[in-house]
Amino acid sequence: VLCLKKSFSNNMSRMKHHHQHGTLLTVLIICCTLWNVLASIETKPQPTNVAQPLRNAQQKIRSAIQSFQKKRDKKQGTTQDSDDYVNALTSMPIKEVTAPESMVLPRKVIELAAKRSGMIGRPLNAASVSECAKFIKQWYHRQGYVLSSVTGATLNPDGVTELKVEEPVMANQPVAIGFAKEVVIVDDDDEGQKTVTYKQFRKMEAAEIGSSRVRKPVPRSDLNTTYVQTEGRTKAKPIARTLDLYPGEPFRWQQARWKRILGAGLFSNILKCTPARTNDGKVQLQVIAAERPPRNLEYGVTKSFYTGSWEGEVEFEHQNLFGGGEVASLNVRRGAKDSYPSIRARYTDEKFGFEGGYGIEAFSEFIGETETDIDNDDVVTFEVDKSEDTSEDEINEIARDGLLGRTGLTFSLNHPFASVLDRSAGSASFERTTTRAGNHEVIASTTLEAGPFLRGYPDEARHSLKVSLTGGGRGSPKRSFEVTPFTAATIVAKEIFPLSKVDRPVCLAFNHAVTASSSSLPVHEARAAGVRASVRGYNSSNGAVSSSLVGTTELRVPITLPSTRFGQDASLSLFGDWHFVDSEGGQRDTKVMNGRFARRSSVGIGIRKSIQGLPLKYDICFTEDGKLGTHFSLGRDFDVL
Repeated sequence: VLCLKKSFSNNMSRMKHHHQHGTLLTVLIICCTLWNVLASIETKPQPTNVAQPLRNAQQKIRSAIQSFQKKRDKKQGTTQDSDDYVNALTSMPIKEVTAPESMVLPRKVIELAAKRSGMIGRPLNAASVSECAKFIKQWYHRQGYVLSSVTGATLNPDGVTELKVEEPVMANQPVAIGFAKEVVIVDDDDEGQKTVTYKQFRKMEAAEIGSSRVRKPVPRSDLNTTYVQTEGRTKAKPIARTLDLYPGEPFRWQQARWKRILGAGLFSNILKCTPARTNDGKVQLQVIAAERPPRNLEYGVTKSFYTGSWEGEVEFEHQNLFGGGEVASLNVRRGAKDSYPSIRARYTDEKFGFEGGYGIEAFSEFIGETETDIDNDDVVTFEVDKSEDTSEDEINEIARDGLLGRTGLTFSLNHPFASVLDRSAGSASFERTTTRAGNHEVIASTTLEAGPFLRGYPDEARHSLKVSLTGGGRGSPKRSFEVTPFTAATIVAKEIFPLSKVDRPVCLAFNHAVTASSSSLPVHEARAAGVRASVRGYNSSNGAVSSSLVGTTELRVPITLPSTRFGQDASLSLFGDWHFVDSEGGQRDTKVMNGRFARRSSVGIGIRKSIQGLPLKYDICFTEDGKLGTHFSLGRDFDVL
């Protein structure tokens, strides 16, 4: 078009120069001009004739851009042109690095990443941005934000670099749980193969074994099994709350919280646990799990916490009552010579061990003396503290009647001091004790526990410390319910030192406890303190004590048995026990062995072995007074966990 316009203008100027204005001539000139133009399009044009109009157009565009830039710069108070502006921006040193879109990045982390990557004080470049993004990505992973990352950076005219981050947020339903159950695949004459539950398979197997009397039961590990979809009891909301996952917040994976959920025993197997994107771009944690049976019925033997005598025990427990790990249980115990059984009904919602967990327990327990509580070799006396506002007749009445039972209610709370202490617990108890003669006493108390506080050492050595404080008051109708205050405190320290670096190492273990209380401590609580201060090898109990210092040292040596039928968990224990107890105070039944203070000690050897899941301990002891004694108990040796 430019060429056509130029050619037409030149021809018209020539026509005016020669003053030829004939119509016919004009038409002929126009036709010739058009013919020449068309001919020039078919042939290769001269570079000078084509480039010149393009240069003119480029100059006009440049002039327009510069004019617009000057107007904008004039409004902003600057006079630099566009080229100088871009050059200055690319060479500008970075003054500060921010991440305005981030919901979790602390300012100090961004500043540290910028300094380590060399961004501060230098122009923006891809290498430094990549190094800064790498450092922040590491921080994201350490904090559990495994899906978050830095995606880019922009530089502002004021020297501030803004990092672009991607922090995927949780969906409206943060956690979704699917349930599966394990079934056994068996051959079927009609269907070829079918699936049956493990219980059904064992019934079928028992019928076949009964008819043939040759085949042995197939171990569960050798069965051909698969998983099928089923219904479950566990709700997703408590799991999300425990994992600290809420709608609209960035996804954060906290392994310690997940371990607490697994430790609650709700699931027998986790088939899938992964974050997945939803249709709206948000994140949802998807879990597929196989649940454990929530109902359990257990029975066995135990030792009374207050009398030290053996009792038969049966307990029914539901471990997932409302789908959030809530536990309801009913426990019944009774000794051979107890007047009536001890019953405990308990409901707990521990929130998987985190803050806010609580429990309620109602109890009716037998805490009276039996004939086995008093040894013929010991002298039982009842001391009277004249400083106490207590009459001697009342002391004699307590000695004559003896305690019978206690009934009451206890409310417990997990981590009441979570803002100060990592591990703590509190409880409040209201109970009523009775004697064999029908007299009773009302007791209210509060207990606060701190710990156990754990500390690790090299070579897997570990230490724990736990402190317990109790305070309350007691009163009886005979005293017009005049309140008598009492206090007690206990400190327990445990240490484990492995002596070798193998799967089952030889360990040196220490356990020390110190207890102190006021002389007005309730009698059954003082007897419980005496039971806790027992020394292996002595048949008689310590009676009621007001303070004690107890120590245990054990050298645990694992042993390998010839047969693996019951598992390889046997061990020998070389031990030494000792204690000092003080039974001073009114209303005390004191075992007089060495003046007012009692001292006992023993050394011995014991064997540890679990049989059908029941941990057994049997010790042979040599006591301080030269006697040979034995000690049998249930449970595992103390540990630091």
